[in-house]
This record gives sequence, structure tokens and C-alpha cells, in this order.
Amino acid sequence: MSTHAGPVDSGSAVIVREYHSRDMEADFQADAERMLVAGYEPVGQHYVEGGWGCTTTLICVLTIPIGIGIIRLAILLLGRGRQAG
Repeated sequence: MSTHAGPVDSGSAVIVREYHSRDMEADFQADAERMLVAGYEPVGQHYVEGGWGCTTTLICVLTIPIGIGIIRLAILLLGRGRQAG
């Protein structure tokens, strides 16, 4: 979780929190309860879909030729089976 202090409006600070875990909803609920005890009131929640990391993208791109090669091998083996019969 990261915290950013925003602009001051009419004497009260605006706090923006970001949650970077797999269970963001539970983190938000727990943090909202702690903030209520401290006198703050959560006013909203916004979810942004994450993206793929660089490593995952690289692995996917590098395995494409392997997948194409397996499909080509299957086609060649099926073609030979038809010719023999």
C-alpha cells in the first residue's frame, strides 16, 4: 500500500491510498476501519485493472514459435498417416 497526501481543502488533508495486493478489497476494508477510528472517512474506491508484467509478456512472445512448431509437426504427422493408408 502506498499513501499520497493530496491538497489541503478547508483545513482537512485528503489522503489517497493505493493497494497493490491480490486481495485489494480486504485490504481496503481493513484500512477503512482503521481510518474511521482515527477520525477519517473513506469517500470512495476506484479499481484499475492491472496489466501483464514484462517477464510474462516476454515468455508469451518467446513461446509462440514453439506452439506453431508443435502445430506444424502435428499437421505433418497427420499428413503422413493419410499417405501411408
